[in-house]
Amino acid sequence: MDLNKKTIVYFLFLFISNSILSQTNFSGKVLDNRHQPILYANICFKESNIGTITDKNGEFTLIITEEESILNDSLIFSHLNYKNKTIAYSDLNSNDSIVLEQDYYNLSEVAIYAQYAHNSYRLALSDSKEKWKPIILFFTASYCGPCKYYKNLFAADNKISRFLKENYTLIICDIQTKPGMKLKRLYGSGSGVPNFIVITPDERIIAKHSGGWWNDGMDDEACLNFLKQYSKIPEKLEGIKQIRQTNYDFSTNELRKRPIPTFDKNLKKTNWRVLLNLGLINVTNIMSSNDEYSSSKIGYDFGLYLYYNKKGSNFSFQQGLQFSSQGGRNSAVSKNFRMNYLEMPLRVNYQFYNKSFIMKGGFAPYVSYGLTAKNKIINERINFGSNPNELKRWDYGIMPGLTISPIGNMEIFTGYKIGLNNISNISKETMYNRGFYMRMTIKIFGSETYK
Repeated sequence: MDLNKKTIVYFLFLFISNSILSQTNFSGKVLDNRHQPILYANICFKESNIGTITDKNGEFTLIITEEESILNDSLIFSHLNYKNKTIAYSDLNSNDSIVLEQDYYNLSEVAIYAQYAHNSYRLALSDSKEKWKPIILFFTASYCGPCKYYKNLFAADNKISRFLKENYTLIICDIQTKPGMKLKRLYGSGSGVPNFIVITPDERIIAKHSGGWWNDGMDDEACLNFLKQYSKIPEKLEGIKQIRQTNYDFSTNELRKRPIPTFDKNLKKTNWRVLLNLGLINVTNIMSSNDEYSSSKIGYDFGLYLYYNKKGSNFSFQQGLQFSSQGGRNSAVSKNFRMNYLEMPLRVNYQFYNKSFIMKGGFAPYVSYGLTAKNKIINERINFGSNPNELKRWDYGIMPGLTISPIGNMEIFTGYKIGLNNISNISKETMYNRGFYMRMTIKIFGSETYK
């Protein structure tokens, strides 16, 4: 009995040894013309069923049990995005690198995707609305190996591609193109590829999946289960707002509000602010060689300022555009001389005090464009031009002053306005807009503080 057992073990050992000795492992690597590895390239013998695919490093290993039968056979190297290459097995050595040439015709979106996907977002939306199918956005890139795998998977005839075609409208979104990148930003698909987003025909997100489906390799069943889970558009869409308003939390399967990018929120990330200027008072008079309008007149102004202050710097800059009403007064007859300007000051400030409040000193060169003018003594409008009875339309000058910021979102600045342009066209007469002013600005967009 012991002899029989030893005999059986001996023959099994001989059989296994012979099998191992007769087995050949043939390895290699598949690269593109830039010598980058090609993921999921197919390698198979032309006349037999021996084959495999490359891994993430483009490497492969063929296990050959009967080498004599394939000595005269050829190996076919193929991939959807590359031209096939056929090489006789006898011409190859183990660990050779095989270079595949890119097939630019096949890379055409129309050529590849026409049978199973859209490359036009608008056409896909229209098609989806007609058939009332959900849309799946497949974000991909040419450098992404798993992306190529799913392109091959969706293009081939299998249960996944058939289910996809029957129940979805598929859009290929190449993030290396402008349209693809625009969709990526719109739907927040994340930084990597592949990414899959399921939306309704009216652009509401109902599902997201980042990366491929893995389980010790590609898990096609998990991919199919995902497609089945979201293949029906929910009957009630009231709670699922459109993409520009909401997003979907897939960890909790609940909707979450997606912050809408606004001008204010984007501006708060920078050193810029937008200020509303309210001219509390400007006490101006026309400094004239003719004393007729030498008395002061209270005016006003209002407008917007664009404010820049780099964090940590004591300097700040304000570019303004405002309406300014100013002029003189004839005290003898208590009549006004009123001029209205569109004014553009550029204020430069330096912060020299920052304790209980902020204090700055500065100056603002300005230029003004005359809009209207009126002499209320004779109740006539004054035109702008070059004639003696007209005023010069343009004015310019400088406004030195002091700025105080009692609270974070408000500044009050006061000073003296010095007009430098003689606005009179009469040769022996001079007229300048000059006087004290006080203005207040309130932050309406941008950072919360002036500090």
